[in-house]
Amino acid sequence: MLAQSISPVAPCDGTGDCGIDIQSPGRGSAIVRSPQVGTFMKICGFMLVRKPANSYDPMGKGIWPRQALRIGNIYYGGVSRMPWCDINFDLYGGKLPGELRNLYSANVSDLQGSGFVFCRVLEIAGRFLEYCNRDQQKCELIAVFSPRLASMKGTIQIAKAPLEHQGWEPYQIGGGSLLVDGVFAEPYQFPTWQQKLNDNGLLTSAEECLQYISEYQHLVRAGLLEEIFPVELCPIEPVEILSVRMT
Repeated sequence: MLAQSISPVAPCDGTGDCGIDIQSPGRGSAIVRSPQVGTFMKICGFMLVRKPANSYDPMGKGIWPRQALRIGNIYYGGVSRMPWCDINFDLYGGKLPGELRNLYSANVSDLQGSGFVFCRVLEIAGRFLEYCNRDQQKCELIAVFSPRLASMKGTIQIAKAPLEHQGWEPYQIGGGSLLVDGVFAEPYQFPTWQQKLNDNGLLTSAEECLQYISEYQHLVRAGLLEEIFPVELCPIEPVEILSVRMT
């Protein structure tokens, strides 16, 4: 998995902003779609990521792949698409303008160590997107929701109009994507799941995510995949991915 150190993640108890119970694999399916209130939708936050075909670093800096992850013509479209990397490259290279540097420091964080670095203000996230796309249109904004992330980080309400559902990603909170480390890394271990990916390189339902998680854990127990972090510390659940249309 991508994370190098872990700390216990607070459990989601189904109360407060979490609002929706999540079942573990083997206990039945769960409805985990981001809750809608009238013309608004609850999300956990926004992330700046590379567009699927641009999610690679030819220089191989850090953990990022030298080629975009794909199976055939389907590119991986989840959370782990070099989130905030273009901001960080310029931040640590001393190139990020002072105003954006201050906005980033004040508004982009992951204090819980969940692996999900969020900005919670769309207008500010849009400023970062505009900066990163000033020369090439290689980045985009996504919105993310899951019950456990909502319990850890809270939620914000946003008008549904700019959001478009892309699919679901099985993710180990505090660890990494089970799609990245599974079907996209070892596709021969997941022949059925290659066919179940949607056009966005994600799964089509939370229920499919739970089935995938169960199969992934079976392959780990069989010694066919790298062992994941203990689920008691880093729980696994379906995460909803939504694109954000900027006008």
